[in-house]
Amino acid sequence: MSSTRLSRSTRDFIKGHARAVLALLFVALFLPSVVAAPIAGAQVGPSDASCRAAIAKAGGKYIKTAQKVITGCHKLRNAGKIPAALDCNNLATADIKVKIPTAAQKARDAVIGNPDCGAAVLAQFGRCPVPFETIDDGGATTGIDEFTELADCLIAHTDALAQDTAETVLGSPTAPLVPDVQRCHSALAKGYTKLVNTTVKERAKCQSASDKVGGAFAFACATSDPNGKILTARNKAASAITSACTILNPLSRSSRDRGLPDMDSCAETLDGLIVCALDDTAGKTGGGTAAMLWELPGICPGTGSYVVVPVSTGTELDTGFSGLVHDMDPILGYRGAAFTISCDVDCANCVSTAVAPPADACRCNGDPTVVCANDLACTGFGGTCQCFYGPPTPYSAGSSPACVTTRVDGSMSGSLDPATGAVALAIPLRVTIYLGIGVDRPCPLCDAGACDGGSRDGLACTVDATDATFGSVSYDCPPSPGSNITGAGLETTVDYTTGSTSLPFGTDCGGFLTGSACACAVCTGDTSLTCNSDAECAGVGAGTCTAGVTSSTRFPNKCDDLICSPDPGGAPDDGTCFAGPTDSYCDGYLRANGEGILGCADNADCQAYDPICAGSDCGDCTLSKFRECFLDPIVAVGTPGEAIVGVGCIGGSASPAVNSVIGWPGAYRVKQKLAAELFCSDGVTPYQPPGGSNCP
Repeated sequence: MSSTRLSRSTRDFIKGHARAVLALLFVALFLPSVVAAPIAGAQVGPSDASCRAAIAKAGGKYIKTAQKVITGCHKLRNAGKIPAALDCNNLATADIKVKIPTAAQKARDAVIGNPDCGAAVLAQFGRCPVPFETIDDGGATTGIDEFTELADCLIAHTDALAQDTAETVLGSPTAPLVPDVQRCHSALAKGYTKLVNTTVKERAKCQSASDKVGGAFAFACATSDPNGKILTARNKAASAITSACTILNPLSRSSRDRGLPDMDSCAETLDGLIVCALDDTAGKTGGGTAAMLWELPGICPGTGSYVVVPVSTGTELDTGFSGLVHDMDPILGYRGAAFTISCDVDCANCVSTAVAPPADACRCNGDPTVVCANDLACTGFGGTCQCFYGPPTPYSAGSSPACVTTRVDGSMSGSLDPATGAVALAIPLRVTIYLGIGVDRPCPLCDAGACDGGSRDGLACTVDATDATFGSVSYDCPPSPGSNITGAGLETTVDYTTGSTSLPFGTDCGGFLTGSACACAVCTGDTSLTCNSDAECAGVGAGTCTAGVTSSTRFPNKCDDLICSPDPGGAPDDGTCFAGPTDSYCDGYLRANGEGILGCADNADCQAYDPICAGSDCGDCTLSKFRECFLDPIVAVGTPGEAIVGVGCIGGSASPAVNSVIGWPGAYRVKQKLAAELFCSDGVTPYQPPGGSNCP
């Protein structure tokens, strides 16, 4: 039987469940450990041990071949030796030398034609997990009841894991790549595949050792690395990636045509790349593949959450009508929300039943290092228990830095579908803006285990998220209260979705632009309430939707001709001011996404910034771009299993200068790359698809 061929839609369907890219605690997963002691129950006999070892060996060879086919295709594509349009992450098109059908048949033969394989082994594979649950429906039951169904199931899931891992780690970069980027991409491919293959091989050795002494059938090696070879493979891969990719790190490059973003991988900084490619994705794929070759017990996830993936590509925030605060990189790597999951007996239908902030996002405001569940937990630490949607977030635009906190101001509501990756989430927020410490460090950072700046300067901290441009941030490192320019904070409710959403220009701009439509304002009767139409204000008895905060002048955009046009070179639904203005930036200090940070009029402005830049050189004033703007309506499109989006209105600060620079009151649009994060019923052990074979 040839390899299962997945369409793009099927691969997208898998992402929310079969990939479930996790922010794993790598040390706990890969530290050397001894073989677990046999547990009570049926014991493995000699024939059973031989059969199980043969299945694991064949499965290891098959995923090794599948990964080799995919990475070989990428190597040719990156060098321009095959068409750039070829999808190297799909085995059906990547298999240029037609190796997969032969490899798949060998794997099938090891499962189906082995005389040592009997009913006791087959009994360890109860059900083929989603999304291939129908593969096992052709026999006597709607479960795996013959080795042919088992072989089909294992091959289908191996294909899916190999393809989806490649899509996450290797992406589909614009080919051909320049030599430096090719070397980095090649090191990445070699490193993650070696880690996957080593994980499968070493855990098979671990379980085989247990089988040979008559251990229990249950897979006992889900976290084992008996000889330390998995950790060694990980560290060698990290070292090779660091050696090949350091020159491409955003903070060390001076132009946007050479860098990690060109690879279309899962991160745009070196540290983020190692975490997402090795610790998260390859660790998950290796662990899931190793486990499914020994059992498919049909254990369902008990809880879930989603994390903002450590990647900048496609993750951004646009806010304000000025256009200066567009294409901002949000912080990455934190858990945004935690869902409770309920599934049926074969895990085919899982739904979320509740949603709340994750535990580590709730802190005592008298001591932000104390995690709390309620106000009572803060007794003795001062203040109340406050939950946040991520740690403090640094922004710098128009050479004006700001640090922003987003406190959850009420109850979250929404849903997560683990099978499709679809997310709907409503979060009432109170956004507080603080003047930034500097253009190169808007927020306090958590550096080398201590807060650098803010109210806890010099005190201990733990990193909770990373800004690809500015560094690591922490709930433990809040900004100084005296720099607050929004008082009690700006109220808004963000309605996130993995579908599509839009916001029309529904209110009159007022002032000398009366008759023109703007996106957002505040209510005349209560300027703490943002609005998009008069009806929203009238509904709560708060006047009309026509007011600014510190100025009556609002604009649809700050284009010189007030005309916002679709940007042919940007993302869908991006707008640009073709009539100007044109903004200029220093080319020696960029955001991780390649955008400028330091505004300039000439080279002398860049020289004035030199002390804050690497090598004391901020470059020259050579970067320029048309001002960005919001099109009417403001549209955002998410992707199940990949990205959530939200659009809405936000009020203004107490600073007229800040409001003028940003364009507040105004609209916002946010897009965040995400991944479903599933846990076993204990709520602690990361769930490894397919089948949860690693669950206790």
